[in-house]
Amino acid sequence: MAQKKKHEPSELELYYLPSREPQEALIARLRDNNFDNLAQKLAVILFLKDGCSCKSSYLADLQDVDDSVVRHQVYTARHLISDLHPLVSKDRITFSALRTIAHLPPDQQEKAARDMLAKRMSVTKLRNYLSGSDSNSTDYVRQLSDSISDQSGFSASISIEDTKSNGGKLSFSFCGLDDFENLLSRLNIKLPE
Repeated sequence: MAQKKKHEPSELELYYLPSREPQEALIARLRDNNFDNLAQKLAVILFLKDGCSCKSSYLADLQDVDDSVVRHQVYTARHLISDLHPLVSKDRITFSALRTIAHLPPDQQEKAARDMLAKRMSVTKLRNYLSGSDSNSTDYVRQLSDSISDQSGFSASISIEDTKSNGGKLSFSFCGLDDFENLLSRLNIKLPE
């Protein structure tokens, strides 16, 4: 019979885990959200998940969150580089931003975090910054949508879905079959009789 692999604490757990607290006390801390900072909370979640074999669904119930939130917490705790721990311990970065940064390769994480703080970016701006899209292209797409709406007489929206090739969708909103036929007529599309 295979023996259970012994849990090796991560650097995050070693540094931020409250020392010598029994499992029950850590569970109570998680349930009551009693942490000094986000880093400590992530360390406790990672320890309970990996070190104590608690299921994600149990940890989700303790926090009154969806199971997917726990999976994101565990992923973030496992993949965040140790150089970012001081920023996390000072609560200078939100969990949503950390989650985005943790998905980057380790050699890009610190620069992304420091750029985010220096430029005071929201998470959405951080994601746009990391994906290469900028606010100028977003403004241009919005202007195009407005221009198409004005010229066609129908509400139009453009969404860029592939920032590398600028591929996306153009969609029109209409109310009823008469509007739909008018839209097709404006686009010079003939329907079969």
